Amino acid sequence: MAKVLVVGGAGYVGSAAARYFEDHGHEVWILDDLSTGHLSFVQDRERWFEADCGDLDVVEPFLKSQRFDGVFHFAAKSLVAESVAHPELYRESNVHKMERLLEACARAGISRFIFSSTCAVYGDPGDAPITEKTPFKPMSPYGETKRDAEALLEKFVARGISSIALRYFNASGAESKYRVGELHEPESHLIPNVIRAALGARPVSVFGDDYPTSDGTCVRDYIHVSDLAEAHWLAFEKLLGAEAPFFDAVNLGSGTGYSVREIVTAIEKAIGGSIETVICPRRPGDPPKLVADTSYARAFLGFQPKRGLDTIVRSALAWEHQRLQPKRAVFLDRDGTINQDPGYLNDHEALVLLPRVIDALKKLRNAGYLFFVVSNQSGIGRGRITRDQIRRIHGRLDQMLQDEGLRIESYALCFHHPDEKCECRKPEPKLILDLARRYGISLADSAMVGDKLSDVDAGLNAGCGTVALLLSGNDSNDQLIQIGDRKDVPVFKDLDDWATAQVRFESSP
Repeated sequence: MAKVLVVGGAGYVGSAAARYFEDHGHEVWILDDLSTGHLSFVQDRERWFEADCGDLDVVEPFLKSQRFDGVFHFAAKSLVAESVAHPELYRESNVHKMERLLEACARAGISRFIFSSTCAVYGDPGDAPITEKTPFKPMSPYGETKRDAEALLEKFVARGISSIALRYFNASGAESKYRVGELHEPESHLIPNVIRAALGARPVSVFGDDYPTSDGTCVRDYIHVSDLAEAHWLAFEKLLGAEAPFFDAVNLGSGTGYSVREIVTAIEKAIGGSIETVICPRRPGDPPKLVADTSYARAFLGFQPKRGLDTIVRSALAWEHQRLQPKRAVFLDRDGTINQDPGYLNDHEALVLLPRVIDALKKLRNAGYLFFVVSNQSGIGRGRITRDQIRRIHGRLDQMLQDEGLRIESYALCFHHPDEKCECRKPEPKLILDLARRYGISLADSAMVGDKLSDVDAGLNAGCGTVALLLSGNDSNDQLIQIGDRKDVPVFKDLDDWATAQVRFESSP
């Protein structure tokens, strides 16, 4: 068994790889700041470290304390159009932070590093399959930053770090247990966008039909995300067996190209219906054809993809059906609703759940509710608490709930000072609306529950079907005064009082 760190392990490919490693008996830790990842993709939150991978002051001590056998790096910005608009942002995220992470690894004595790279480093190489020797001609700042990150890996060989860059073609599909699938914001990948358009009876935009390909649309090489996960471990095994530090790079694709029209046809077959397409102008920087030569992956890693386009499409379709299945949730304030009001800020181990909270959450879970924490954390804006303290507090809460078979799906937090003009501070509904959109929550079937009137109003503003004010917080008398003669604010003693009434109401004939 190996002990490994997956940087960016709450994202799409990173979380699929982490699940694959865990399923094969390895000890997997996640480092992710959740800037684009999803807490719901993290299997074991006790082994999740919330941090920016480029924060040397935080990451280096963490690496030294854990003594990992190796690091898998998936954390990067990856939108081509965004990279064109903000090239310096991409250079900071994909190159400078990578260099600081490598420096932390070198100082911590970590000698194995697997890097998530991209076929975008090649640009437009023409019609032939792309080998690892194809010259670099990136057509976007994104591709340039990945090229430069690979150069850093070569540089750090002299510091004792062996590394392999895995140049993905088009990662796609959902892993077999449907724990991980595509959940990007915004979604830029073709297959999920075509499926979502088809399920929503909307036309699909095809960007250009005059390319020098068989049907005039772009051709790409698609590889299933679970095959990518396996390839990462095979690459790591190569590092485990290395006698001296080295750098190498491997293309990861299927070796077969499919045009946009062929992808649409495959999805039409899967859904059993036709999909309307609309031809739009070409997008800048889109090469006509990108298909991998996979011979080196077979020879060096012993890797051959097991899943073809049909499996990719079927799994992606099943994931979308699961994602879009209406769900209901209880959006919860934290302090005064789940746990006692502060007294634990400087010692997360001092966090204490309010009486009967576990009973309440179990009743709600058994009734089919998911749980999300929606909280104003103005202590950040006021400089009274750090994000690291917040992370530790939530880690403590997660563990207390996990011990009882319970789980918070995600935390949505406003860090602004109360005097700042922001869209996310309750009673504004933005945090709730964002969660509902991301997780497919039916707000009409969901509830917002908290110990402050701002919690109730956030729920009402978001369109939650149920709201409740709890008298379990420290300023319950003030909240009752603020309610005045309002008739739209149901009041309950505590979370269990409300949960009992809610479940009883739902089960009544």
